[in-house]
Amino acid sequence: MESVISARLDRVADDLRPLLTAAAVLASDFSADLLAEMAESPPEVVAHGIQQLIDADMLALRQSTAQPEHGFRHVTIRDVLYGSLLREARVDWHARATRALEANYADRLQEHMDALADHSYAGELWAETSRYQLAASVRAVAGSANRHAIVCIERGLAALGHLDSGSAAKLGIDMRLAARAVRCLCEHLCCSRQRAPGRARGGCPARLSSNLAAV
Repeated sequence: MESVISARLDRVADDLRPLLTAAAVLASDFSADLLAEMAESPPEVVAHGIQQLIDADMLALRQSTAQPEHGFRHVTIRDVLYGSLLREARVDWHARATRALEANYADRLQEHMDALADHSYAGELWAETSRYQLAASVRAVAGSANRHAIVCIERGLAALGHLDSGSAAKLGIDMRLAARAVRCLCEHLCCSRQRAPGRARGGCPARLSSNLAAV
């Protein structure tokens, strides 16, 4: 199957490859505006390119609204294309995805915080990673996704090691204050669940508690 898909991808026109690559990096459903920002192409060119890729059974329309969203016809197509990218190319494209999300959703970044956290980390935008991972960790704990909160906090703290001492010091203070807030929220939620009638008793995962306590 992968060899068949690879052969199909090899036949994609050169001018459509940046568009298809941007789509593979975004992975989930995406808008034409995001692809245009990432591929650095005019909207009308992107719209035409998307239609060509739909006709070629590469992409499919997911939501027909005022701002239509598209996705891959088959997830395997995306996986094969993304897997073929060299590391340097992946880093560059994820950085582009971060900038595209920031530009297109400047007034509602919170709605896309998980995507911003993931793309900034994969794009090695370390200052942005530290901020977005912390914001994503707060959302995760509030939604009872404690394990995801662990990943976010660890990634955010790891990002500090890639920054110069001045930037790391400032962001480090903000990060540790925010991480402590996450810890307090986690402890509050755990206590609330333990007191709730009909609910099984149990606290936060030990790893989450120890990781946050060390911050």
